[in-house]
Amino acid sequence: MIAASDANSDLSKTVVKLGGFHMLMSFLGCIGYIMDGSGLKEALSTIYATNSVDKMLYGHAYARSIRGHTLLRLALSMKIFEEMKIEGCILDELIEQITSRDVSYEDVEGCKSSSNSLIDQFQDKLNELKARGPTAQLWAQYFEMVSIALDFIRAERLGLFKEHLDAVRKMLPYFHAGGHFLYAKSAHLYLQDMIKLEETMDEQSFQNFKNGFFTVKRTEKFNSGTWTDMVIEQSLMKSMKTEGGVSRGRSTQESVLCKWLYAMYATNTICEEIERFCNISLDSVDQHVDARYSRIKRDNTDVNKLVD
Repeated sequence: MIAASDANSDLSKTVVKLGGFHMLMSFLGCIGYIMDGSGLKEALSTIYATNSVDKMLYGHAYARSIRGHTLLRLALSMKIFEEMKIEGCILDELIEQITSRDVSYEDVEGCKSSSNSLIDQFQDKLNELKARGPTAQLWAQYFEMVSIALDFIRAERLGLFKEHLDAVRKMLPYFHAGGHFLYAKSAHLYLQDMIKLEETMDEQSFQNFKNGFFTVKRTEKFNSGTWTDMVIEQSLMKSMKTEGGVSRGRSTQESVLCKWLYAMYATNTICEEIERFCNISLDSVDQHVDARYSRIKRDNTDVNKLVD
């Protein structure tokens, strides 16, 4: 629509930003497609119900899918570390660095000096495993695909524009391999538009965009960046999916949808005021669910199941 608009219109100056949340869901579906028949489903079935695993591999159950792939990636890392011959001095130095410094979330990524050699050894071992045969190469590729997904999440959470584009670029061949051709085409165009953005935006706006303004933040907390389409799901679409919304209790006929869309702005405002009146807010929590003791304990148990 923008490409077909008049060159002198305001619409022609609009740059479309691809929704990262749905793009990641599509990428997770590609992982499930590529790993079909590899034993991935059976491995995840040890920590999730079989019906849940099917949805995870299609990329629909986002939270479960990310957790399952992350835990399995951790289990693979533990197996790889078992085959590595790590010098004791390197481990001692790394442990000392972690225990002697008061590392906050903001500077946690600054602790690279002692871990660089360990990361290089791990990567060399991963490349060595690829040469053992097709099965080992497939699982090494799975490790890399999950790493790309986690890098994509990290770039959005921290507002790292260059890393965001790098992750999208790495996703492209997997979109083609997984048969998600519409997202492959859209991601290609999106990447081209983002690379040319410096030529179309003024310098100050581009610097702000590159320094974290390309993501949405509801709070000033660290690691709180959110995809634009996820914000839409959590705000505009929230009232549609609650009790009495279009998908729960109302019809999906065209007349009903039109009335709902016209009234959406007012109904969202009413819902927000009711939440404020009841002193209930779902925008942020003091402690992330993944950082709770019960969740950490469950994660450790599930990783041990996968390793065994």
